[in-house]
Amino acid sequence: MNSLVKYDIEARPALDADLETLLVYVSRFGKPRLSRMSRGWFATIEMNTNQEGSTFKIESNMDHKTPTIAAMVMVERMHKSLETLTSKHTG
Repeated sequence: MNSLVKYDIEARPALDADLETLLVYVSRFGKPRLSRMSRGWFATIEMNTNQEGSTFKIESNMDHKTPTIAAMVMVERMHKSLETLTSKHTG
């Protein structure tokens, strides 16, 4: 069974969650990374997949004022992607 089907929307962290909570949460879905770029903070996650040779990456923009904002953007984009994939897979 595809791991994306097991995505649980109820397990989302609160919108005002701290950085540690966000990073621990997203680590269930893949390998997160947080970086300071020349224009600001950047967050990305290489998602876990069950398909050999496939990759699935989600990123924030590279210009966020804080690492927490970059992580929040990445988490929201991850949720939207998982919701889309799950609805296509089950619908």
